[in-house]
Amino acid sequence: MMNKKRSSKRSIKNKTAKKKYPKSVKSINTITKMRKKAGLTCNALAEMSYVDPKYLWELENGLKRNPGRDILIRLVRGLIGFTKLFDESHLDKVLSEANYPPAPLPGTNNEYRPGYRR
Repeated sequence: MMNKKRSSKRSIKNKTAKKKYPKSVKSINTITKMRKKAGLTCNALAEMSYVDPKYLWELENGLKRNPGRDILIRLVRGLIGFTKLFDESHLDKVLSEANYPPAPLPGTNNEYRPGYRR
């Protein structure tokens, strides 16, 4: 019997590769669906919303998770300003999926909507 030599070469994982998180944030999935329905690219939405395009791409592809409330508001309001397909109710849906309180109405001194209980 002949002993086979084991290869000393081991597969080396790329240590600089980012960890990919599961797409657990429903709000980002909703924004991605809205963006595609409006016919926008990631870069176009990022430019309209004043969000870094790389950050938006990482959110949509699961490399980043749990965006801040202000980022979600900017993204949805960018979509609302671009097309008549969406309105403020879509913003409330996205914020509730991320467990954030509803956004204030535009031009109302940052007061919360009536009927919201903390």
